[in-house]
Amino acid sequence: TVGEIDIEYNQLVISTGSIPVIPPIPGLLAANAWTTDKALTSSELPDSLIVIGGGPAGCELAQVYSRFGTKVTIVEPEQRLLLKEEEGISLAFGEMFKAEGIELLCGTSIASVESSGNGEATVVLVDGRKLKANQLLVATGRKPMVEGIGLEILGIRISEQGAIVTDEHCRVKGQDNIWAAGDVAGIAPLVHTANYQARIIAAGLLGEIRSANYDAIPRSVYTYPAVASVGLTYADAIAAGIDAITAKFEIEKTSRNTVDGGTGGLLLLTADRKSRMIIGAAAIGPHSDEWISEAVLAIRAQIPLETLVDLVHAFPTYSESYEEPYRKLHAEL
Repeated sequence: TVGEIDIEYNQLVISTGSIPVIPPIPGLLAANAWTTDKALTSSELPDSLIVIGGGPAGCELAQVYSRFGTKVTIVEPEQRLLLKEEEGISLAFGEMFKAEGIELLCGTSIASVESSGNGEATVVLVDGRKLKANQLLVATGRKPMVEGIGLEILGIRISEQGAIVTDEHCRVKGQDNIWAAGDVAGIAPLVHTANYQARIIAAGLLGEIRSANYDAIPRSVYTYPAVASVGLTYADAIAAGIDAITAKFEIEKTSRNTVDGGTGGLLLLTADRKSRMIIGAAAIGPHSDEWISEAVLAIRAQIPLETLVDLVHAFPTYSESYEEPYRKLHAEL
């Protein structure tokens, strides 16, 4: 119902997006902390900013404000930024941030926040240290927006993770005419995932049954240089019982990096000994969010290393970075 107008439907697609997660830190709400939404729309440029959370959104905004001249500090309870990415990639990423003057406080968390009348906020860490800043930014993740929109009236089940449960066709489980796409489905909550799911749903509405495959959804952190990845990390592969091997390549060895005066970086590939295929890739380097697509295709199409090692890449490009690790993996297999 919209106002006093009742709308009848025979098919419903739910894509209500997500909302920021605000951690229960005493004093945080009173400090008028920004969420990522506010940080992207504010016309204010604080002199100092404390970013709570070292995930993709927190890191992206930390670099943006740092390059605008704000003194930025990131507080992250884990031992490194971008915890879900390959350790070597995230450690290189952290070093890059420190070289830019962004202060990293990893392995610690916030006990409370104190507000003052002069517009400053004081963050009290669990070890007793105190940090002051003109502005706080909460970047501790987002959650599906599924509450208060009447889903219970339709009998839609919500998972323990707070997402709508869907099948491989993006249809809501237990429902014949209701579909869900995007963050509310709780699967790889990225814009391009939502676009992919929308295509699956559109086909289903037209009578064509298609199944979603999430093995090769790329992930990107839009800093400069960018971080990009797809598939499994080496640690995740080992945890899953896969006999995995890895190979890496320093981006500074490419002629394109030399020509561009680039920042260098790292490419790391993970392969499965049994299938002889790439199952994961991660990179930090100029435009890696673009050239990660080669690994996306290799994983999605299940291209064997015997074929990948025979690829020819244009010279000079960053994509040449794949050639040496392909050869290393092929030789080891």
